[in-house]
Amino acid sequence: KMKKGVEEDPTHQPKEEVYYFKTAQQIKTRPNVLYLLFPILDEMKIKYKRQHEDVLVFRYKDFDFSVYGGKDWNYIILTAWYLDVLDPSDDNDINKSNSVIDYINSSLTPRFFYMDVPDGSILVVAKMDMLWIPEIPELGRWFRTGLKNLMDAYMIYDDMKQDPGGIVDAISLGFSSPTPYQA
Repeated sequence: KMKKGVEEDPTHQPKEEVYYFKTAQQIKTRPNVLYLLFPILDEMKIKYKRQHEDVLVFRYKDFDFSVYGGKDWNYIILTAWYLDVLDPSDDNDINKSNSVIDYINSSLTPRFFYMDVPDGSILVVAKMDMLWIPEIPELGRWFRTGLKNLMDAYMIYDDMKQDPGGIVDAISLGFSSPTPYQA
């Protein structure tokens, strides 16, 4: 269509739907991504604690989470802690956990990994990187989806660890697909 001698751009989207990366100067002046999460956490009635300038910790539905998001980052890291605690001397438990983690890491968006803790045990932790730029609409929806995906992945981990042959059952739980903003 022509309008007053100017061709309309058929790909034009409303301003709030346009995604773009800011210039280097604008990136230096943008707020820390955690500031964008404060109203979302408040709306979800989640009590959070700022552990560091770039780290928030909170408990949600019996899971301990942390969110890492630096001022100059293009993503946030959502981490679920204490999903399992393993005794390093229990080879059977570690082998079961290894096979389940291998399956999850090759099949699902969240990544599970081990951390050594001071008491000598091994902690199973899951994390998910979520891309962000200030122009993403509905950051709250992507954040809630990330929380749900981590909790679903834990249920799959737990089910498969209890019954290592139950991969089909775990898959049938309907793990939600990754969003376009999750890396």
